[in-house]
Amino acid sequence: MDVIQEPPIKRKRGVVNPSKYQRNRIKSSRSQGKEARSYYHFVKINGKNVKVCRKAFLSIHAVSKQRVQRIKLLLCNNETPEDKRGKNVKSNLMGEQYREEIREHISSKRVAVAEKIVHQRRAKKFYSTLKTTTEECQQREDLAAFCFDFMQNLQLPEFSTQDKFYLSQLTVSLFCITNLKTQKSFFYIYHEGQAAKGPNEMEKDRNSKTQFAVSKFYHLVYEEDNVVKASEYINGFMWNTFTDLLQPRTSTSCLQLPTEKAYKGSLPIGTVKLDNIKTLLRWVEEEHKEYYHNILLNHPPKDEKVKKNKK
Repeated sequence: MDVIQEPPIKRKRGVVNPSKYQRNRIKSSRSQGKEARSYYHFVKINGKNVKVCRKAFLSIHAVSKQRVQRIKLLLCNNETPEDKRGKNVKSNLMGEQYREEIREHISSKRVAVAEKIVHQRRAKKFYSTLKTTTEECQQREDLAAFCFDFMQNLQLPEFSTQDKFYLSQLTVSLFCITNLKTQKSFFYIYHEGQAAKGPNEMEKDRNSKTQFAVSKFYHLVYEEDNVVKASEYINGFMWNTFTDLLQPRTSTSCLQLPTEKAYKGSLPIGTVKLDNIKTLLRWVEEEHKEYYHNILLNHPPKDEKVKKNKK
């Protein structure tokens, strides 16, 4: 039997036990605060946390590995997440110098200045006319003026949730008439199931296909005997003067206003909008639900009405 002798241990000169004098080396990751940490993933089942692997955790919550790693890094550094959307540098972004040159080039053109001046003059003329007309109505007892305003359309139901973003909602129109003499306003609010939402369709049946035009009202001014100045519109640009009239105009015919209703019944609402109203009813307050229930019961779907006409 052969005996194998172990090789002698190499020792430094003058050191009996080198293990006592080993150098305590500090890893660079530890000095930079990037120590390795262990994480456990849990899934709550029936009110209890069940430990699962990382792959199962990512699959159950449908999240990526990078997102979980980012949350771990924020937790280790005791930081809050920062929204970095829209802060990326675009590849086709021009420098500030080029953008400033483009702005100077556009502002140097006379067309832009002229359009701005025309816009300001038109706005000033409208408000000055409105102001003078109001003052004149206050001074004269035989003069009255009315202002009509079609306001912005609204969408119903209105509540703070993102589920309605891609849903078509019920359109509500606002119409205002202001008496400049008494400074009183009357608001009319109606949805698309009661009347059309466009200003040119307020007194026009949407089922009839006849074309129509806005009536012209003439503005007549009597400043001298047997002399009449006429314009096609109130304070219009073009004026015509008529002289040597046989008799001055002493009476005017009364304007006959329409007395019949523009719509015979409830207007149909799109089937998609009615379905969306049913979907959004769960977020509507109890005191307003009756209003939407009446719309769902009293207004027929538009698609069903079209099919009946085709038959």
